Amino acid sequence: MNPLNSTENIVPKKPKLLIHMGYHKTATTFWQRQVFSIPCFNLIDRLQSQAHFLEKTPYNFSAKALNEWLAQVIDPNKMNVISDEELLGNIHTGGNGGSITYEVIERIAAIEGVELYILLFFREQTSMIESCYRQYVKKGGCYSIQNYIYPPKSAVRHRFAAFSLEHFMYHDAIEHLQRKMSKKNVLALPYEKFCEKPNEVYAELGKLLGSQKLEVAIRDGLKLLDGQKTSNKSLSNLSLILAKVFNRLSRHDPIARHSFIHIPYIDVIFKKLYEGIDRFIPRKYRYLSLLSSEQKSNLRELYCLSNSKLEKLLGISLAQYGYSAQSEKDSLS
Repeated sequence: MNPLNSTENIVPKKPKLLIHMGYHKTATTFWQRQVFSIPCFNLIDRLQSQAHFLEKTPYNFSAKALNEWLAQVIDPNKMNVISDEELLGNIHTGGNGGSITYEVIERIAAIEGVELYILLFFREQTSMIESCYRQYVKKGGCYSIQNYIYPPKSAVRHRFAAFSLEHFMYHDAIEHLQRKMSKKNVLALPYEKFCEKPNEVYAELGKLLGSQKLEVAIRDGLKLLDGQKTSNKSLSNLSLILAKVFNRLSRHDPIARHSFIHIPYIDVIFKKLYEGIDRFIPRKYRYLSLLSSEQKSNLRELYCLSNSKLEKLLGISLAQYGYSAQSEKDSLS
């Protein structure tokens, strides 16, 4: 038989499944709406995947049902993708103290019948926290950034799901993924690298998935999609001030807010207002730092050990991307 005519040499024995897990605020919207919309990918419905990974309690979760569902939605001729930043836990609740993050990874490890790969991006923590706070206010929050980062002492983890600084100690989740999957099948990258050198990231993804042509396919596909709206824009500093006041007039998507009354659709009206205001603010003044120098210093010290562990897990220096880590201290000594 001519080997060129044999499907055995073209179609892999198992279909491939890439799970893109986030984190939040690392261009996940861009990946979902642009990269994974390119024809070589089969982006699986997010609500369907959430039904298995997030909606089922540990007592009702069924690995058999998960794999039966995947068998129905997998396309053997494409690169199958599940993309959902909620799989690593919601940013405003700290992944419910990390329990959701842990449980989802365990469920992912129960997947059978596919070549399984993991893609995730993480972000320098002070930048991440500021971006999370802007999203929190955009969604209706009223707290100051200080009260958002450090919730009331009464908000103990087992009683109230609140923001958690521990959620951004990335090494725990990544080490868990590497331990449950094959380490070589987990690609964890700094968001900052993607911002600076996206083509290198596409090439790394192609290498992970065993496709030398994937980088070219992504670049060519993105050219065709150029100009389409894909961003999830944050509020400017001015809009943040206004939003924290007007958020008290609505209970839509209530995230740690203190509403006086609820006026239907007021949140939609003010969202349009903020977007209009932000168009007239020069970009360099739009996103001025929300954290004080002291707050940043304390946070960088808090995350230094975790980032140093992450450097060892990934074999890279994070200091070059602005992270506090042992490599940063070594370069200064």
